[in-house]
Amino acid sequence: MALFFCALWSCSAEPEAQEAAGGAKTAPLMEIRTLETLQLPWARILEGGSRSLPPIGHLVEFQQYRRKVRFQVSDGRNALFRCDRIYGLSNLDLHSCIELPDRRCSKVELRDEAGRLLIYPNHPNVVPLLTAREWYEYLQLPVIINGGWFLAREYRYFSYRYPCSYPKGVHISHGEILSEAEGVDRVGTRASQFDALVVKRDCSGSERLEIVDRPRQGDLQGALHALAGFRLLERGQHSQRMFEESNNPWTSKARTAVAFNSDTAWFVVVQPGPHSPGGGLKAQELATLLHELGAEEAINFDNGGSSQLYSRHPITREVVESRRGDLLPRDTRYLRTPGLLAPEDENAIEQEEVFRPVPNIIGAYPLP
Repeated sequence: MALFFCALWSCSAEPEAQEAAGGAKTAPLMEIRTLETLQLPWARILEGGSRSLPPIGHLVEFQQYRRKVRFQVSDGRNALFRCDRIYGLSNLDLHSCIELPDRRCSKVELRDEAGRLLIYPNHPNVVPLLTAREWYEYLQLPVIINGGWFLAREYRYFSYRYPCSYPKGVHISHGEILSEAEGVDRVGTRASQFDALVVKRDCSGSERLEIVDRPRQGDLQGALHALAGFRLLERGQHSQRMFEESNNPWTSKARTAVAFNSDTAWFVVVQPGPHSPGGGLKAQELATLLHELGAEEAINFDNGGSSQLYSRHPITREVVESRRGDLLPRDTRYLRTPGLLAPEDENAIEQEEVFRPVPNIIGAYPLP
């Protein structure tokens, strides 16, 4: 269940910014709100006004983000994969997994039931699949949302059958290029069609967000962090880049985005409500929502069950977490045997709501 409350973070504000003239307090530099609390023109955002129920979700707003906030894209190469996600492996059971001296994805050969090598240990960016909460445990970033697309063989339930994968498109962390725009995505589209959110830092220490369309290596010079996605807004206008097939642009579903203007940045996770199957937003609707917030630039990251947010206040330890967005069969036979469960039969079995493990995230933290 989503937690329906606001978390106002003003611990990073300068003393002189805490109060305005007359003693009135200024807005906090970082604020987390549910979409339900926003006064947004949903009738205009939802195309055609055909849906009466707007999506649920969370929005994180960063004021004065260039000077007051730092962003970080995960580097999971040294993170350990989880032993409870080995349903698709023939060469590793729970006991032997626990006994492994090193559970980094690059140190273990993972094979399927036919003995085929699934995850190549020598791949430069093979990383574990972790939920946003688990990424928090690894990185301790106060606010985390899911990142970009990733390799998903046997796409249905991949994140629960195998503990590791490779992010698709550009992936840069702390100035190191972990992957570039190469290969194909899950619908056979060239990964070079991805755009990228890029974080750069100037000589004064201020950070700048920018979006690069279909980046090449020369476009990423000076990038501190970068993550692949599809552009939604460019200079305040809807971008045609959002309509790439991998983005499922015409489907109303959960979506994750980062948006910004010259002073403010936003993390946004939208999800279908518990009583609105098929809810969420189309790509164009998400672009409209972000423009209504005041964004000039925006990018869409991985969608559907991957969309998630986790936040823990560094002082109060207050937690804000998005709704569990994926459904998983309680009977693990369906995870162990691909094709045992036909898509049309999924509604007939008992399922549980879960957070989908993902290979990378983008997080943020306020400066002291």
